[in-house]
Amino acid sequence: MQVKTDLSPLLKALTDITAPDEVASVIKGVTDEVYKETRARALKLGSRLGPRIARSLRTTVSGLEGEVLASGADGYVGLHIHQGGPVRSRNGKILAIPTKWNNDKDKFASDRNDLQLIKSKRKNRAYLFKKLLTPGEVLGRPLYVLTPRTRPQRPRPWWPDSKDLDTLAEKFIRENL
Repeated sequence: MQVKTDLSPLLKALTDITAPDEVASVIKGVTDEVYKETRARALKLGSRLGPRIARSLRTTVSGLEGEVLASGADGYVGLHIHQGGPVRSRNGKILAIPTKWNNDKDKFASDRNDLQLIKSKRKNRAYLFKKLLTPGEVLGRPLYVLTPRTRPQRPRPWWPDSKDLDTLAEKFIRENL
């Protein structure tokens, strides 16, 4: 996922009245402002995913173009939050979705070593339960359900659009030139 701050028309006009190195600093400055805004929006996505998505953000500046992009697995999560739709594993593995009986929703199933797999006979499903410590112990409720994809998630747009870019660029240029 990426945002390009292509300010070519504005910057070409600036090159007529300012030095080329000042134009490069304007591009860098606007790209940094877009990065800060995008990072702030990512951090508002929640205490668990927000910081991870914010760490996936990168910037590049080349010529009259600056880019802010979200890369890696966390960038993929950020894209999914922005666009919505069903969650699918990128590598084809099965997802472990926490159930309402799971009190540790912040922990991923892969981070736990106290789970056992139980397959359902009727619905062709699989669940992860807390391991039984003694032979007579009751199984209890499932902590995770295993599925290839989730139900469609509603989109939560957080990535800056072109109107936001124009506003940030205008604000930066007004404050710094």
